[in-house]
Amino acid sequence: MAISINFYNEAGVYTKTGIVSLTNVNLKLALLTKDYVPDLDGHAVWADVSNEVADGNGYNTGGKALTTLSVTRIGSVVTWKADDVVFLNLSKTFKYGLLYLDETVSAIVKPLVLLIDCDDTDPANDVTVANTNYAFEWHTDGIWEFGPVAEICI
Repeated sequence: MAISINFYNEAGVYTKTGIVSLTNVNLKLALLTKDYVPDLDGHAVWADVSNEVADGNGYNTGGKALTTLSVTRIGSVVTWKADDVVFLNLSKTFKYGLLYLDETVSAIVKPLVLLIDCDDTDPANDVTVANTNYAFEWHTDGIWEFGPVAEICI
């Protein structure tokens, strides 16, 4: 099982213009079934999303809030971190984790940030858990690292 993370294309605009702050406490991680058809270019807000897993069995509709969010810079590298997101006693079948801002900012209702494919080896693959404390564990370097990537072309 391989996991991949992809940002929604509009997320770059949202973060650049301040609509989404990477340290906003209203960032949530929701779980979606394999029936969701990702469109990183066409989907920009929560209303574009379908197939969230049902409420109950360790999951609350709308997902779970990220905590202890921080953005730090060491040299030219900026790191975005948060505590791991743990769904307690989860009994669900899902394919994706979706990170979004659970509020309206600048008339944009619940902007999407990133999509986690929990098993990208096959589009039909699901993750099924039963009575498990299921964690989205971020890398020790954070959720995302970024910095200057530029080359001079002569």
